[in-house]
Amino acid sequence: LLVAVVLSLIPMSYASAQWKYKGTYSEGLASVMDDNDKWGFIDKTGEVVITCQWKSAFPFRKGLTNVKDADGKEYIIDKTGKIVKSF
Repeated sequence: LLVAVVLSLIPMSYASAQWKYKGTYSEGLASVMDDNDKWGFIDKTGEVVITCQWKSAFPFRKGLTNVKDADGKEYIIDKTGKIVKSF
């Protein structure tokens, strides 16, 4: 019973509970992995900003990040998910 009381005092957002993995925030966005092992990004309110569709994703830096699709093709995307460059 004591454990249940203590655990109830620890804040846990819905956003962190629904993801298989959640990275740290970088430039206001955090990478998240869904149950299909696809990566996307959420904002600090837990809203999905970039849909989970990537095989891998890295933290944002200067408004951009690198992602990779299921075929191994690499892209640079902006904070809206728009592809800026493909490799």
